[in-house]
Amino acid sequence: MRLKIAHSVLQALALIICAVGLKAVFDSHNLAVPRSTNMYTLHSWIGIITVTLFAIQVSRDVISDLLVYQHMLTLDRTVGLLLLLV
Repeated sequence: MRLKIAHSVLQALALIICAVGLKAVFDSHNLAVPRSTNMYTLHSWIGIITVTLFAIQVSRDVISDLLVYQHMLTLDRTVGLLLLLV
């Protein structure tokens, strides 16, 4: 279980770093003199699609890992109470 949580944290950290990188890329295009256009190549669109899919995957995995972890805590309490009653 610790490995799953560590994996979720690392993926969330990678997503944050990816967002910072995208912000830097868009700023470099928008603040350049003369201003260059954003999203004009296939490479740019594939990158945005990849980051979007990765964000969906990370959010889904983090939520499911937290729900499984919460369920396991509840299950442990239930089993512990049953063992006390027996």
